[in-house]
Amino acid sequence: MSINVNDKSNTTFYFTAPLFLPATIADSNFLDVYSSTSSLPSSATNFNLAGIAGTSSMYVYLNGGWQYLGQYLYDAYRYLVYYEGSAFASASGTKWTDVFNNIASNSSLMTEFAGNSAAMTNLAASSTAMNAVIASSTALNIVTASSTAMNAVAASSTAMNAVAASSTAMNAVIASSTALNIVTASSTAMNAVIASSTALNIVTASSTAMNAVAASSTAMNAVIASYTAMNAMTTLVAKNAFQSASAALSSIQTLVSNINSGSIVLGGGAAGSSTALGYNALLVLLSYHNGAAVPAGNATSSPTPTLAQKMYTAYSPTQNTYYNSSVNALYVTALTLATNQIVFAIGAYASASGSAAGLGNAPGFSQTGAGASNIIYTTNSSIIYPNMGNSPLLLSGTLYVEAGAINTTDYYYLTYTPS
Repeated sequence: MSINVNDKSNTTFYFTAPLFLPATIADSNFLDVYSSTSSLPSSATNFNLAGIAGTSSMYVYLNGGWQYLGQYLYDAYRYLVYYEGSAFASASGTKWTDVFNNIASNSSLMTEFAGNSAAMTNLAASSTAMNAVIASSTALNIVTASSTAMNAVAASSTAMNAVAASSTAMNAVIASSTALNIVTASSTAMNAVIASSTALNIVTASSTAMNAVAASSTAMNAVIASYTAMNAMTTLVAKNAFQSASAALSSIQTLVSNINSGSIVLGGGAAGSSTALGYNALLVLLSYHNGAAVPAGNATSSPTPTLAQKMYTAYSPTQNTYYNSSVNALYVTALTLATNQIVFAIGAYASASGSAAGLGNAPGFSQTGAGASNIIYTTNSSIIYPNMGNSPLLLSGTLYVEAGAINTTDYYYLTYTPS
């Protein structure tokens, strides 16, 4: 067979996948991508070595030298190799690794891939291809800037597992608002992030990432579905993101409901465990939207008294005591919150039944329980959980304790200051 490589209009090649793909996988000299014609090898071992240089030139080694095949054949060959061949990206063979490494380092080819959803879907299903993308800053920057590419990546557990395992890839995702918004909107992507300690540590340390997580109900639902993820939410970055967010408040309300029903287990002390939510993370999560998921405990529909009881049972908080030696009921400061400190007032009771006891969030706590600052008011000698007009969650200010005349109030709270 003879081919006039300079006659574009009369040169036709027919390719079939069964012939093409085995050769691609088996022949170590089949294909390479080069940055320019000057970087083509000076010799080839056989007919099959093809070189793609730059964005619009293809060469085949024939008759002892590189022969230019022209734009038309280049386009056809490129489509076959990169788009059709990408469907076999998960096939075994070292040449595929080399091919995708070369693709990843070529900005023009990666830009084409990133804009083609079918090709990106194929690549995202291949750990070989994704590892090549992650290893190349050129490819990574192109992929994270493309919504087409990132939608394919976020929808693939294979791709997202590779991304989540790489600090380089995770930092690239966080640096791109396009990529970050797509990842936080995808349950597949968020599950991969949560399953990776590398990814989770990076996310909880990044205000950009945590703001995106806090603003996404998909992301927040993924967080509250995992003890590992919830217990990681102890950073100041997480607290600041949650406290100022509101869009996913329903996720935190679901968290409270699930705690009250017992489907989310509290325990493991401050840090929690793989099967229980610790109180440091719980307090940070409850700070969402300035604590809006923790209403006052006086409404019949309020989840707060049950939540407080669950916390008391699970965490066994320290018992604090205030003795009032005066003949008048008094309130004093129990705790003045430091910057970033979170406090949850859990319960209080009087040592002598019939005497006033309670907790409040401001001076002026009333012995009758009618004061505007009341969180808990009781005359019982056994613990009473939040039952008055103010939320037991404090993010600033002072927690006050009250005792009736010549009486002792025992009270409980949990606190955490993220850093």
